Amino acid sequence: MTNASTEQMTRPTPKSGGLANALWILAKPTPRVAIEPSASAVRYSEARRRGIAPLCEIYRPQNSESALAPSVLLLHGGAFVVGNRNMKPIRFVAARLAQAGIGVCSVDYRLLFRGGGISQALEDVAQASAFWRQVAANYGCGPNISMMGLSAGSTLMLLHASATQERYASLVNVYGATDFSSVRGRRATFIMRLVHGTRDRELWKARSPLYSAPIESPVLSLHGREDQMVPVEHSIRFHNDRIERGLASELALYDKAPHGWLCDATRAESEPSLVRSARFILEHSDR
Repeated sequence: MTNASTEQMTRPTPKSGGLANALWILAKPTPRVAIEPSASAVRYSEARRRGIAPLCEIYRPQNSESALAPSVLLLHGGAFVVGNRNMKPIRFVAARLAQAGIGVCSVDYRLLFRGGGISQALEDVAQASAFWRQVAANYGCGPNISMMGLSAGSTLMLLHASATQERYASLVNVYGATDFSSVRGRRATFIMRLVHGTRDRELWKARSPLYSAPIESPVLSLHGREDQMVPVEHSIRFHNDRIERGLASELALYDKAPHGWLCDATRAESEPSLVRSARFILEHSDR
């Protein structure tokens, strides 16, 4: 467990709930990240479709000791409604991973009201993964590919990994929902109905990462104990289930972290959690 103390802010953090806090830290200015993408608005699919275009940003690994460095397919969050490959936390994460010698392919996927629900988003993740496996070497990256997702992107990552025949070197789950059937609250329930196209909670459960096929790749889960949007129990239960199955799993909990802490690079949890993530990815890249 990491005991992280929150730095003093110039404005008080909202205490009216998880959504208000997440929106506040997303809007809060953050120090400029020095690394820019090596390639921008790259198409990962030529398929014609409605909604969000199949685009990605690519970051070359910096200071890599290997001719072909490990890399990560990075999926943004946003409750399946908002978010994109260039949003603030994604730029921050991508830059830090690249500085650690890890290549990054950050992708857009279709969202509610902008091309489809979870099935369409999973199609996009699969296409982006196939694309990155084909072109990674062009950007100094080898065949050892991992995935990292934030919030809704992490949920998509876990669902994709449980269904695909492709193997990933490792997965990093950052405050992702693992049990849709446990979702409560009017707004969250409404989004789940739209995501799944049904009110049936048993179907939501069947489509949840916790109840999907076991993932053979090692998984690191990062979660804040003060998360009011996706309670910490999602990661705890997912981790414990993997341990009981004999699957490689690590869990890091941050005592004072809310949902979306990576939206704010100045939070005490942000840098340590990315150091932990990079170390996990690098440790598993040669196995």
